[in-house]
Amino acid sequence: MGFVSKPVLSLRTVEGLVDLARSLASTTDLQAVLDAVCRALVDVADFGSAAINLVTDSGDLKVVAVAGPPEVGEALLGLEAPRHQWDAEFAASVPHHGLLLSKESGESSVAGSWTSDDTEWFDRTAGDPRAWKPDYALFVPMSDSAGEMIGVVSVDMPRSGLVPELAQASTVEIVARQAETAIAAARTLARTALNERIYRLAFDTAATLTAIAEVGGAFVDANRAFREALPDVTDAAAFDRAVTVHDGGRGMCDALDGVFGRGVPAVTFVAETGRGVDARWFRVTVRGIGGVASAPERAVCTIVDISFERREQMRHRRDAEHDPLTGLLNRRGARGAMDALLARVGPDAVVAVLACDLDGFKAVNDRFGHHVGDEVLMQTAQRIRSAQSDDAVAIRLGGDEFLVITECASHEGAEAAAEALVEAMRCGVVVDEQVVPVTISVGLATAQSATIDGLSGLMDAADRALYDAKAAGRTRWAVSSQALA
Repeated sequence: MGFVSKPVLSLRTVEGLVDLARSLASTTDLQAVLDAVCRALVDVADFGSAAINLVTDSGDLKVVAVAGPPEVGEALLGLEAPRHQWDAEFAASVPHHGLLLSKESGESSVAGSWTSDDTEWFDRTAGDPRAWKPDYALFVPMSDSAGEMIGVVSVDMPRSGLVPELAQASTVEIVARQAETAIAAARTLARTALNERIYRLAFDTAATLTAIAEVGGAFVDANRAFREALPDVTDAAAFDRAVTVHDGGRGMCDALDGVFGRGVPAVTFVAETGRGVDARWFRVTVRGIGGVASAPERAVCTIVDISFERREQMRHRRDAEHDPLTGLLNRRGARGAMDALLARVGPDAVVAVLACDLDGFKAVNDRFGHHVGDEVLMQTAQRIRSAQSDDAVAIRLGGDEFLVITECASHEGAEAAAEALVEAMRCGVVVDEQVVPVTISVGLATAQSATIDGLSGLMDAADRALYDAKAAGRTRWAVSSQALA
């Protein structure tokens, strides 16, 4: 299915969908699957009621699962309607974000099988053009792999009281498609006597990487997805060598020790393979398998690719820690970067703080306009990065104020870094084929790494040196006279 725009699902919705997927993956009981789907439509998709109709052997549709107020179940559960009535309902419905919105009423309508009489619920949004009406219902037909209809998901009474927008409608469809897959799998399992073959097929073709581990850590079985992604991994130790564990986890060996040795029902951790653009992140869950009264003899290790979620988290974190105009770190992002720099420098290194301020920037905005001012700031940021080492921490403090913290081999090297910044801006900036006369003044403060207890003192000293540079005529650098080294 193609959307005009991408729906933005809330973290709560995503977590609910993940929980549903786990619930569906944990059972082959069809009724349990249907009940879980209905609950998700109410709890995750935020509807007041939900129902699932399945196609019977006669071709009619029967309500087999409901969620919502008790009266919904009393009115709908077990209700059957002929296929032609549903076909007419679909024909009369209007497409709505990939779903079918029914606005029919009356006993001839499937949607009319149950209608809430809670007038206060409808009155609260009566004045809104998107108000949900008593006769409304949303449908999602479900089909098997051959395109034959196997059932219908229906929802009513969105908690907002309004016709759902894209994100909520997409949540309904995602749940319905999960139900579609689960129903088809359950029916296939029920029709065949070759249960072992079906289980094997489902295991080996699952998109989720899955391996079966025994006591001692060897993987006695792995599905195709696992073998293709981790071809050289045959045991827990090899897995731990192939990945980097994140978020405080301790890896596969420790997880199996928890399941087999310490009686922990399940252990979850996050692991990463590859680097840069090739990096992939996985959520690994290890769950023991054993009898009710016996210790686990095997463990199922499921490895779910969460690369998209992780990259989104990283993108949001980067957006929060970087200046949107220049791409430099902002004050929030600077804290961690400065701490990391201090942690990695050697005791004999010199730490330099360079406080930078553009000369004449206000006149640039007044004369050329803010769009030119923005371009000047962006080019300034690029020149600051180019004039300093790759390990330097470059920060936009706000306006035309910048800060650079860098490691140097000597105090003379720090002075060279300050000179490089001044020279990088000495000739101004070219915007729209015209030279914008803006330069930079720099205040420098340095100290031996071993003598530093935080950077606040150095930053204050660099600010005072910047003031001295400005007072001395600008387009220059000045070094702090305070004894910090």
